[in-house]
Parts: sequence; C-alpha cells; structure tokens
Amino acid sequence: MGNRPLLFVKSPPAYFKEIEEDIESLEDVSESKPVLEEDVELRKRKEKLLFLSNPFQQKAYQPLVFVINDGQEISGEVYKVNVETQEVMIRTANNVVHPIAIAKIKDLLWRGRSFFK
Repeated sequence: MGNRPLLFVKSPPAYFKEIEEDIESLEDVSESKPVLEEDVELRKRKEKLLFLSNPFQQKAYQPLVFVINDGQEISGEVYKVNVETQEVMIRTANNVVHPIAIAKIKDLLWRGRSFFK
C-alpha cells in the first residue's frame, strides 16, 4: 500500500474567520458567572436529592444529616422532592416531615461525609 492516503473526501474548502469580541461583553459574562455557578450547584443538589428520594436509596443511605444554613441539623431521609416549589421533604425517625427549601440546605452528610461534594 505504501504511503498513499486510505480515504479521499471531496468537500468544499473551509474558511475560518476571526471574531473580535467586545471587552464590555466579556465583563458582563464574568459578572454573571457566580449566578451561573449557583444555578449549576442548585441543579446538582436537586439531582442528588431526587436520587435519594427513591425507595431503595431511602433505606440504603441512612442516616442522613441535613445541615441547614442557620446551623440546624435534621437527621432523617429524603421523603419527597418537589421540583416546582424547590423544596425537599425530610422525614425524621419519628415520622415528622419537615419541608425545607433546597437553597437553604448548606450540606448533606452521610456517614460523616458530604454527599453534595
């Protein structure tokens, strides 16, 4: 076979054009970056909480300790996640259900380690 190409593709030539970006638009993007990071973090938390709301995971991942922004700690399981209202229902060992906003949950501990990281 030698050094011949194995495949010939007939296509039109490609031209690349340099794009000059405005410095002000770059500053706007950098200012909105913390908001985007918060949205991504909140979405990740919702996904993990939805995972923990399944019946098998409710039993397998016990005990969970929810650390709230005000320093309160609630031990229990994820009973239900309401995506529309952005709340998680936490059921404690004595069957008391606490509705907590997902944004107010500082951390979620399982066996002493953070489940959110």
